Amino acid sequence: VKAVNVAPNTGVTATFSGLVKTATLTHSGVGTTALTLGITGNVNLAADGTISLGNNAPVIGNIDNTTGGDGIGTVAYVGGTDQTHTGTLGATNSLKAVTIGASSDAGSQTFSSTIAATTITITGADDDADEVTFQGDVTGNVVIVTGALITVEADKKIIGNITSDDTDGVVTFETQTADTTIVSGNIGVAGSGDLARVNLATGAGVTTTFGGSVNAALINVTANGTVVFTDDVTSAELIDNTDATYTIPANKKFVGSIDTDADTDQGTFNFAATTTDTVLVSGTVGDTQSVKAITVAPATGITATFTGAVDVATMTHSGAGTVTLGSTLGAGEASDINISGGGTVNIGGIVGGGAASDVDNTSGADGSGTLVLTTNGTNFTGNIGATNSLASVTINSTGGTSTITGTVAATTVNLSGTGTTAFTNNDVTGIVNFTAAGTATLTEDEKIVGSVTTSADGQGTLTFASTANDTTVVSGNVGTSDNALLVVTAGGAGAGDDANFGGNVYADTFNISNASADATVGVAGDVRADTRMQFTANGILVANGTAAQTFSSAITTASDNTGDISVTNTAGTVTFASTIGATGTNKIGDITLATATTTAFNGAVFGEILTLTGTATANIDALVTLDGALTTNDTNSINVGKSLGNGNTVISTANPAASLNQNEDAVSVTVDSSFQSGTMTLITDSGANGGLNATDLASFSIADTALTDYAMVLTDTDTI
Repeated sequence: VKAVNVAPNTGVTATFSGLVKTATLTHSGVGTTALTLGITGNVNLAADGTISLGNNAPVIGNIDNTTGGDGIGTVAYVGGTDQTHTGTLGATNSLKAVTIGASSDAGSQTFSSTIAATTITITGADDDADEVTFQGDVTGNVVIVTGALITVEADKKIIGNITSDDTDGVVTFETQTADTTIVSGNIGVAGSGDLARVNLATGAGVTTTFGGSVNAALINVTANGTVVFTDDVTSAELIDNTDATYTIPANKKFVGSIDTDADTDQGTFNFAATTTDTVLVSGTVGDTQSVKAITVAPATGITATFTGAVDVATMTHSGAGTVTLGSTLGAGEASDINISGGGTVNIGGIVGGGAASDVDNTSGADGSGTLVLTTNGTNFTGNIGATNSLASVTINSTGGTSTITGTVAATTVNLSGTGTTAFTNNDVTGIVNFTAAGTATLTEDEKIVGSVTTSADGQGTLTFASTANDTTVVSGNVGTSDNALLVVTAGGAGAGDDANFGGNVYADTFNISNASADATVGVAGDVRADTRMQFTANGILVANGTAAQTFSSAITTASDNTGDISVTNTAGTVTFASTIGATGTNKIGDITLATATTTAFNGAVFGEILTLTGTATANIDALVTLDGALTTNDTNSINVGKSLGNGNTVISTANPAASLNQNEDAVSVTVDSSFQSGTMTLITDSGANGGLNATDLASFSIADTALTDYAMVLTDTDTI
């Protein structure tokens, strides 16, 4: 027929039991018109009434609000069998409400065109079976009651919000082929009205945007386009299945976890610059498989936090603020962090438990970026500052051992804990600074390219494992004259295995702990050990500097004839300002002075053999007691200081005759000008049998001073 006009009053239902075919059905009442078997034709709601469609009542035509104002009229689809409804709803003016039944016995409902209504309510029971499909845009707020599956076809959108009973309802957006804001408003309500699941497929090169917050127990993303979030995302888990890219605006966050189940290194998450302290992800990142990339950029003074474990192939921190990881990094897969904007990264758990994970400075210049390992006793598997050095690295070891297995390069490496920081297998470049009473250990042949400092005197223990090669274990100074370390220990493993210090060593205790008699510890600077400098085992201490050196402290040994001293520094005088060895059974081993060296002994010396090679000079200002021989060479010099004079002995040795150079005037002897009268013993043979003779006497020459003439005599076979 041409037209049907119906006007039921309030509370009254006008029913059409059969199929209605008409060009236009006009409903001008405020009651209900029931179309039991549907309608072929257009329906106009001219008043705020209701059109009710039965359980097998498709609509082939448009349903419109012709009142002249939006938000008037209701359309109710009871459902019952699978039905497709063609035509638009609310095209001229939006309807007040559309209700759709889609329960397990209500069939699926398909709407082939646009819908505009204040509220679209969908009532179902099965989130995966009771389906409502929108093939056109939907304008209005969608409400899901007791569960349903909503499918929005490709490039179509919902202009409004989607809400549901808590954890009910699934919304699936089919593969997008054009840039689309698929929901302009919010999806779900965080904490009280989350959807069960949101499924999204965004095609390659296509950007899909959520216009509001997204709240769902699960967000499942397929295809590899770009997903733009404009507000917070609350989800137990977002799963990336095909390497999509995600954009999150400033100060917005994921309340939940991010994961990828299909393959490792999928999904790129770009967080816009953070301007307020924000927990960017409250759950884990990459729990099943690592995600591909994360970019963050907190501003100066701002902290962006990842609360859970993070597994990401690469995280780039381009801001000047702080990124805090509250748990592990790379526990499952290798996970690297690049600091490109001079910011700070705090890590609160193990780094690289699954595979070696690096923290690098990619700014293009050394000395940029800060890394803080905050956990008490952490492990870091990977390199720090490999491309360019960081400005600062801080390691907390309190309560355990923090192990760093890769290289470390930073302007300053702060050891802030009272436990042990173990550097294993690789070198440390920068100033290592003890800010607490902790211990640092380095494995065989590993070194510090830089200096070692401490914030308080007598704080910090530095221990090197025995070197198996010639290694400069510290290239700079250890401690300072004001703030010395507590203990320094180093040594070589065997012949040619040298542990060298390139600068000064200031420590309360300096342990020379070679593993064999021919291994060495070399020092190029001064040494001051206020408590002790000691040989804990046999081996050699070498003074090998390129300028004057002073060993201020007494040198002791753990047992008799243990530990040798070799002076090879030809550029300046090497001064031993205190005693070497001790009387009785705690003498050190041999002392060897290389050619062209000058060595000053200002304290008493107790050793085995003293050897002057080549043109070596010995300045002696206290008694030298040797259990073995004094060995001299042609053109040696012995200068006796002012502390020795009348009645004093310079060198007491056993059986020196066999080792003295026999050339006449081989050794030049001078005494201090204050010695102007009396007798001084240059050499005495403390052995059981005298061994000195006239030839030995002739091998020494003594120089007169302007005021005093000296004579050298052999008083008997024991003394010169």
